[in-house]
Amino acid sequence: MTSHVRMSWQLGLVCLLVLACPGAARAADGDLDRSFGHGGRQVTDLGALDQATAIALAPGGKIVVAGTRMVPAKPSRDFALARYNRDGSLDRSFSGDGIQTTDIAENDLAYGVAIQRDGKIVLVGESWEVGTALARYNTNGSLDPSFGTGGIQTAGFGPAREVAIQPDGKIVTAGGSSDFAVMRFNADGSPDAAFGAGGLLSSGVAATGRDATSVALAPGGRIVAAGAATTTAGRGGLDIAIARYKGADGSSDASFSADGKLTAGHAGVDDYASDLTVQPDGKLIAAGQVGLDGFGLFRFNPDGSPDTTFGGDGLRTANVSAGNDGARGVALAPGGRIVVAGDGDGFTLARLRSSGSLDTSFSKDGKQTTTMSGGYDLATGVAVQPDCRIVVAGEADGDFALARYRSACPPGGARGGDPRARLFGSRSQKLGRVVSVSASCREDPCRVTARGSVRVVQTAPGAATAFALKAVRRTIARKGARARIALRLGKAARAAIRRALRRGPRVTVKLHVSFRQPGAKTTTLRRNVRLKL
Repeated sequence: MTSHVRMSWQLGLVCLLVLACPGAARAADGDLDRSFGHGGRQVTDLGALDQATAIALAPGGKIVVAGTRMVPAKPSRDFALARYNRDGSLDRSFSGDGIQTTDIAENDLAYGVAIQRDGKIVLVGESWEVGTALARYNTNGSLDPSFGTGGIQTAGFGPAREVAIQPDGKIVTAGGSSDFAVMRFNADGSPDAAFGAGGLLSSGVAATGRDATSVALAPGGRIVAAGAATTTAGRGGLDIAIARYKGADGSSDASFSADGKLTAGHAGVDDYASDLTVQPDGKLIAAGQVGLDGFGLFRFNPDGSPDTTFGGDGLRTANVSAGNDGARGVALAPGGRIVVAGDGDGFTLARLRSSGSLDTSFSKDGKQTTTMSGGYDLATGVAVQPDCRIVVAGEADGDFALARYRSACPPGGARGGDPRARLFGSRSQKLGRVVSVSASCREDPCRVTARGSVRVVQTAPGAATAFALKAVRRTIARKGARARIALRLGKAARAAIRRALRRGPRVTVKLHVSFRQPGAKTTTLRRNVRLKL
């Protein structure tokens, strides 16, 4: 009897330890991803008082965090970058240890980061002695000498708070001091003379201006900047401010809010936008804070009017923690979902549906709070990976910090397909020597392996012959590029299929296409192709 009791107690202990028994808790959306870093968290000490301000996703599943490193010996501050692997470890192929710092002048503060199509990293901010400062890095972490002077470009204006890369490689920054300041640089770092006045556009959005804190690209080549302004609309305090410009020359886009700019807010409280994103349909989402009510999100239609399908009046607020929450970063997720991160009692995170309501399939109530250090924790940016997992970057008591959360892709994945890969091509093809399909990857590089089989019914009832198509392998070197894959049908297979098609039975080739990115699980997509004469 005693031995049975002891065995039952030991089994119960095992259940508690491995969480493998019936009724044990399972990982769910909103939980920390324990395959990342240390239990879902990664904290990096750059050697002094460090401030992480932005995050970007790089090719191959890499994660780039940008910010500022204090240099005690000066004392001063430098631009700082850290690049991480998929699992949260520092990427030692980047600058030898995964960390790069750059001294431009005195007190260099980085605020925004973007990744070019070729994987180069653009970092923007300010240097107190020279004003606007930009730096571009090669994929190995070295400064890119083809940009500016030795990889650095400066301009005698206010700080650049955010950066976006146009499809043509031109670099757009937003910031300013008393007005919105939008600058555009050519791919080599020189100011774009066709934009504004010598590459600079300074515009007041309201009676009393403030700087722009974010910039994004909108359909039609337009540029959108967001921030805050003091208005004379009788509301008092700060309002969020948004301006939209034509991409050709930077002139105001009069199709947006009649004059290319708008302000919005609530009486008696301060409203401001910290980050901005643009939906594929052209709607704008500005994230920030509404008074002390917590996260504030505003959504506007492409013409600048409030989107009444979002919270009824275009505004949603959410208290994520018991503290005074404020949204610092916003990102779009598959299925029309919206992810917002910011500060409060630790890293604070919320996931919303397209309607603006909290997504209760995420952490049961749509909200999550994570303590990173027990000290001063501040989330400043958020990104959604191709596999739909959410990465939040920020500061943990003076160190760079990352947290990654589980988040399943909705049925069908991103854009109606797998979140990392897609297949294209006709599902009905004329019988010939090959059956073809096109493939693309949302990360690079990507290795594709395609296999196929076809089962041909013979004249005798129930009799059939199966033919296997020889595997074909391709490497897709660039994100979004399409590769045509042709699987050859042997002579015997073609003859059997032709006979079957003449009798009338349907003949379908079953294709299995596997996608493999470095450090990621293999994704397999299936497609049936019907053959015809």
